[in-house]
Amino acid sequence: MRTLRLSAFSLLSLIPVLGLGCSGDEGDSEPVTVDDTGSSCVSDDDCLSNEICDETAACVTGDRDNDAASATPLQDDGEDTHYYTGSGHIEPAGDVDWYAYTSLGGHFVRVDTIVDDEELDTDLLDTVVTIYDPAGNLLAQEDEHPAGSVGTYDSVAFAYLAEAGTYTITVEDVAGRSAPDVTYTLSVKNIGSGGDEPDSVQTTGSSLGLTGADLWYSVPVVLNRGDGTADTADYVRLTLPWSDTFLGFVTTLSPNGSDLTEALTLYNSAGTVVMRKDDPSVESVAGICNSEDDSYVLKVEDVNGGGGSTYWGIIFALVREEGYGNARESEPNEAPGQAEALVAQDQNPDVGSWVAGYGSGHIDTLNDVDVWTLNVDFDGAYLSVFYGAQTYGGLLLANVEIVGSDDTIVATMDATEGTDGTIWNAGPVPAGVYTVRFSGSDANTAYGEGAFYQFAFHASTSPLEP
Repeated sequence: MRTLRLSAFSLLSLIPVLGLGCSGDEGDSEPVTVDDTGSSCVSDDDCLSNEICDETAACVTGDRDNDAASATPLQDDGEDTHYYTGSGHIEPAGDVDWYAYTSLGGHFVRVDTIVDDEELDTDLLDTVVTIYDPAGNLLAQEDEHPAGSVGTYDSVAFAYLAEAGTYTITVEDVAGRSAPDVTYTLSVKNIGSGGDEPDSVQTTGSSLGLTGADLWYSVPVVLNRGDGTADTADYVRLTLPWSDTFLGFVTTLSPNGSDLTEALTLYNSAGTVVMRKDDPSVESVAGICNSEDDSYVLKVEDVNGGGGSTYWGIIFALVREEGYGNARESEPNEAPGQAEALVAQDQNPDVGSWVAGYGSGHIDTLNDVDVWTLNVDFDGAYLSVFYGAQTYGGLLLANVEIVGSDDTIVATMDATEGTDGTIWNAGPVPAGVYTVRFSGSDANTAYGEGAFYQFAFHASTSPLEP
């Protein structure tokens, strides 16, 4: 029998691939054509921007900033300002450009590169940015963006500069190639200290407005008090442009010199916990479905209780458009006559039949039950239910049942602590109206906004496979 496969994202229909958009300034330098290598010279000023004057008084391809000692200096006056180096080249093959950034310490930086001429074949240059502390230790390295691919920029990296001193930044091609006709612009921006201390759920050290959908917003945190002593948590207030949306969080998997492994807790405006998740990533997003508020407080801790200036990180937050997500429940919907009817969406299989309905809701009270129905108009159907709650850091441990039109229980699933369950390929069953029922498990004590769930109910003539 032919099998049908589902991707991880299609199971829940929650987090589609995102187009990452970042605002910022773009470089405007003209491309350089290498046409006078070997010309006589007295100094580098007599040569093209991707050349130097060598010991034989001839212009040759290359540059002077090839190690930390000869790094091109950038100055930091402590203001929230961009610093541009002008145009740089990766030439010859294997070239690494070094820059020196003198910091007053105690703040985060964002470092990015832009390929200056979008008309050029930018496949010739794919930058990697690396940031080192004054002792030469790795602070951060990034090829793209810590939360995924990036549009405007070629590379974006973040780091916390704990102490005053000179930090070094390198730019190189990911494959060690040369790109003589491609220039890039490097910028460094001071993005703040990471919040005032001490702080709490009631009095947050910093705040951030998420003003648009489908954009990653950076939230810098460092578990360190202003007097230099270690702290155990940072609190950041997030305001949303609307409620009834998805609010999500990821952290970076890129190499960095931080000791922090993030543990996230989210509170609504009433101070109630609505989400907890350790070490979220692009592959394992934290968040809440169908937010009921437009203001939340994010608490960031280290999973092992650590703190100090070496415990720092960037949390990336986003919201989707208003009303984003699957069909919503409306109370009361406990009894079969009150069930929410799912729209059977054709999945267009190559052979046979396959439909799915998508929904989301909350266990609103301790003993709440939510009931949904799906009309299956073909015989021999296999029924599957995939749902997410704890996957995103939600607090719900759910019991899930599939019930036939004759009240016969077709299949059941009980969630366990830390794992959302799945009902796979119950059947085959005849055509009819089938009900999926959600309730809190015996071990579940959570209800309200944090007890959310998001699910897909499938019916197919061939068994599904992951």
